[in-house]
Amino acid sequence: MTNPNNNNSTHKPAMWSISMPATALACVAAVAITSGCKKKPPPPPPPPPPPPRTDYVEQVSGTLDTHVDWPVERKPPSLSMTEAIARLTNAFVRGDADALRPMLAASDRAILDSLVESGEWEESTKDIEVVRINRVTSGGGDAGTEVVLAIQDDEGAYLIGWKVVAVGDAFEFSGIDTPDDRAAKASQLDPASQ
Repeated sequence: MTNPNNNNSTHKPAMWSISMPATALACVAAVAITSGCKKKPPPPPPPPPPPPRTDYVEQVSGTLDTHVDWPVERKPPSLSMTEAIARLTNAFVRGDADALRPMLAASDRAILDSLVESGEWEESTKDIEVVRINRVTSGGGDAGTEVVLAIQDDEGAYLIGWKVVAVGDAFEFSGIDTPDDRAAKASQLDPASQ
C-alpha cells in the first residue's frame, strides 16, 4: 500500500497529466497556424487584351450583298475603310445610285447624276452578276488607298478604280484610271491572273 505521507511518490498531480498533452497540442496547433499564415503570393496579372482584329473583310462579310466577292487577303488598312468599301460594292451590285452618291467626290457625283438622268446608270448596272475586289493598295499618309473592282455582267468583266480618302469620319471615293482589261469572269482579272 502506498503511504499518503510519503514525499518520494512518483505520482504526479492530475493537473500535470492533463496540461502536458494540452500544452503539446497547443504548440503543434501554433506551429500549424503560423506556417499556414504565410502570405499567399498575389494572383498573376490578367492576360493582356487580345490584339485588335485585322480580319476586317470577315467582320463585314455579313453586310455584303451575296453578289460581292471579296477575297480576305485584300484588306484595307482599317475596319471603317473596309465598311465604306463594302457600302460602295453593295451600291454597285444593287444599282443603288442613292446609296452611292454621298460616298463620291463632287466631280464623280456629277458624273453619276448625268448617268442616272440619261438612263445609262440603270442600263449598265441592271445585269451586274458579281462585283469582286480586285486590288486594295494602301499608299499611306496623304497618298490614300486605291481599290479596284472587277465588275462582271452578262457580257464579261471589266475594271473600275477608286481612290479612297478619309474626309472627317467618312471616306470619299474618286474615280481613277484602270487598265482596259476584259475577261469572261471577274476573277480572271485578278492581278495574279494577268
